[in-house]
Amino acid sequence: MPTFTGFNTDMFRAEVIAGGAAETDLEVDGITPDDILLMVLHQDAEGLLLADLTAETGISGDGTIQTATTDTSNDTLVVVWLDVSQAEV
Repeated sequence: MPTFTGFNTDMFRAEVIAGGAAETDLEVDGITPDDILLMVLHQDAEGLLLADLTAETGISGDGTIQTATTDTSNDTLVVVWLDVSQAEV
């Protein structure tokens, strides 16, 4: 059985971005379609957590994500992903 040696912490990336309309490209610096989206949390202007949108969010292109149905205009999203371009340890 292989031995687990740990994660390269450089693989974990997080960014807080401005929200927008559903099915609209939202900018996330450094994310690519090859990366693995771990979590997308929807917060209001006061920082109150409104919803976990991970299941309805996808990486739509280099530097962009989209929510499928939820309008997050005037709010923020916390986006956490694995950057697969970083080597594993």
